[in-house]
Amino acid sequence: MARRPPFTASDVKCTWDLLLGKSPENLRANPRKAWYQNLEEVTADGDFTATFRLKRPQSRRYIALLASGYAPVYPCPRFRPRDMRQHPIGTGPFKFVEFKPNEYIKVARNPV
Repeated sequence: MARRPPFTASDVKCTWDLLLGKSPENLRANPRKAWYQNLEEVTADGDFTATFRLKRPQSRRYIALLASGYAPVYPCPRFRPRDMRQHPIGTGPFKFVEFKPNEYIKVARNPV
């Protein structure tokens, strides 16, 4: 079985750079951009620490948003957004098996 590259803070930074439009790559559609209007920048401070710098103080609601299922972290910069649409990967409970556009996406239990 192929070993996945480690999930690191650079994935977190790259994801939010995409969401904020600060990346040379673009998401085809980004309905979440408005959610992060208060986010100034994300920095990767070592392999496993990412810092979110806000433009102004915000309630705990922001932390809840980051912890929700609506804030996935993409495995970038190793993959381009258009590649992730066809071959998604992640660190969650499921792994990608098959994708048939406009029909279905098949996943299986992730043993790790």
